[in-house]
Amino acid sequence: MKSTKTLVLLAFSILMVLSSCDDDSNNKVENNTTNNINPNLPSPEDCEISSTEVLYNKDLLRLYTVVEVTVRNGEGTPMPFHSVRIGIYHDMNGDPIVENEEAVSDEFGIASFEVSSVYLGIATVTAQVSTSSDFISGETLDIPHSYEIPFDYSVSIIPIESTFFHDHGEYNLRFTVTDELYSITEAELNLTNEIENSTISDSSFITDLNGRFNVDYSTPVAGIQNFITQLEGMEDSKESVVDLSGPVISGSIANMQHYPLGFYSARVGVFTLNINSEGEIDPEDPVGTELVSESTCPCPGPAEYELILPITPVDTENVVEENISRGFYVVMVYDDLNDNHILDEGEYLLGVNTSTGILMFEAPGSSSAENPGWSIVNGWTSDRQVLDWSIFSDSVNVNITRSPVYHPTVRAVFDTGDTEYNMAFMVVPSSAEVIDDPVYTDTDDIENLVSQGIIFHDEQTTVADYEFTLTDVDAVVSSQLIDQMSFNYTDDSGNLINVVRVLPFLYTDDDDSGNYTEGDEISAISGYGSETDAFFLWVVDHDDNLLFMNPSQIYFHRGFMPIARSARAEIYSTFVDGSDYNYEIRPWLGRELNSTFTATRDGTTIAEGSISNGLTPTSIAVVPSSGCSGCADISIGDKIVITGELSPGELSVEDFFVVRFRSIQ
Repeated sequence: MKSTKTLVLLAFSILMVLSSCDDDSNNKVENNTTNNINPNLPSPEDCEISSTEVLYNKDLLRLYTVVEVTVRNGEGTPMPFHSVRIGIYHDMNGDPIVENEEAVSDEFGIASFEVSSVYLGIATVTAQVSTSSDFISGETLDIPHSYEIPFDYSVSIIPIESTFFHDHGEYNLRFTVTDELYSITEAELNLTNEIENSTISDSSFITDLNGRFNVDYSTPVAGIQNFITQLEGMEDSKESVVDLSGPVISGSIANMQHYPLGFYSARVGVFTLNINSEGEIDPEDPVGTELVSESTCPCPGPAEYELILPITPVDTENVVEENISRGFYVVMVYDDLNDNHILDEGEYLLGVNTSTGILMFEAPGSSSAENPGWSIVNGWTSDRQVLDWSIFSDSVNVNITRSPVYHPTVRAVFDTGDTEYNMAFMVVPSSAEVIDDPVYTDTDDIENLVSQGIIFHDEQTTVADYEFTLTDVDAVVSSQLIDQMSFNYTDDSGNLINVVRVLPFLYTDDDDSGNYTEGDEISAISGYGSETDAFFLWVVDHDDNLLFMNPSQIYFHRGFMPIARSARAEIYSTFVDGSDYNYEIRPWLGRELNSTFTATRDGTTIAEGSISNGLTPTSIAVVPSSGCSGCADISIGDKIVITGELSPGELSVEDFFVVRFRSIQ
């Protein structure tokens, strides 16, 4: 029985030995079998290849690192006293230097290799590990993963100061040189640049204790600059890039129009100002080349912007005086309808700064320029003043005052005392004289206009203070009919504006049709109350030069636009000055009142004549006694109504946010 047990054990032992010697890879050793890890053999999958940081060695004059291969068994335990060797592959211009290609792992299982390079690039490390302390007696195992060493150093460039002239910019640049861990200190470095006509203060520099050196650099063109650096001892050079700014202006874009704006994509840019031979803005084409631009959105709060100017603009000769090339430029906001960063024909000008934000560029010719390069001035005429760049360059603010007004949300206020309101908006045939003529207050005149017009919006409500979205004229009325009804109006600065008159009115829906039809009674028209009349216009088109007329104020713009005028007032006091009657009136009747009037009491006319305020803003209206009938009877509390032509200065463009209806009396 005992001999039988011995035979079984012997057979089992022979089977185990045969199993452990079964090796399909010939010279490779398997360190584990299924469900069986041999802790005495390295596991290639668990071995690790790494390196220390790549540093610049001032003694060796090259980049240096230590490659570390950590030998582990299948349980992840470091294994000392195993031989390791490495191989290096690369795409560099030359071979890295390996001090020792074989090493034995230490007590922590780490085998170390010193590797250095005078070339820049990626070196790929592979490794093999032996099952013993050498590759002769042990078996060779390939570690299946590799490791990449980036032989490189860093050069950062920061502009410290800049000064600009008409043909170049001068920059003081700070270079900082570092390896993966430290600043590279007290190292010699060569520096070159390939930008045409640029200059560097020197070609060789030594870094300080912070790894820095400063360079004075001159270039005619701002933007991306490429510098070539080469550390002492290195065979390869390194390219570093810095983006140098030209002169900078900044500010904010604010919306000064209170209704929903009709622009698509507001963009702010610097444009050449076209000056004609008389030294004035070209009325047909006020702006030209766009130098720089960026998107902006004052929606609704102000939007900040910053624009970088070229050191020298391309077109510096839009004005030439005394052998000096001089150009004027404006910061302008426009509606970039197709988002192509270019002002195209048909795109709207929304706002411009013409007071504290006009840019001037001077380049000397045969005569020296007083202000060479960029300046900020308060005008383009000969009496302009140069403003302090340090104060004004960061506050070139632009107000949007010319945005189109399309499909606005409108507030309608009814002062008629009714409980049901039938409201219609129509375009009617008219002429330029309507803007200066007295407001239509006679029902027959209104009905005559309505009989010739086209309704584009009709709405009913029982709310006395009502908001609605107004339909655009061209959404209902064809362009042919708009063209037939439109007329040209020339403002007091000679700007041409093509408009259609819009007539809002209330009517009694006598036939209960739900719309205005012939025979319905017109009960009220639009206005701003007892003191002010309003004409509503649909502006089809206008000269671009219109933007430069009082750009800080709301003025003619495309789409819906009300024009208000002070047409009625109340007498607060009277006195005689020589042969003239003087009346204190409230509210003031315009800025440049020089017209005719009637005075009424309880709806009855008591006097009529000519009236003026001396062409100055004042509450005192002057009526010559020789040109007035019944003026001696005018007393406090009487009303006056302007009946004659109003000067353009009396008209004011209003924000379109409320339409007030008053009854026809």
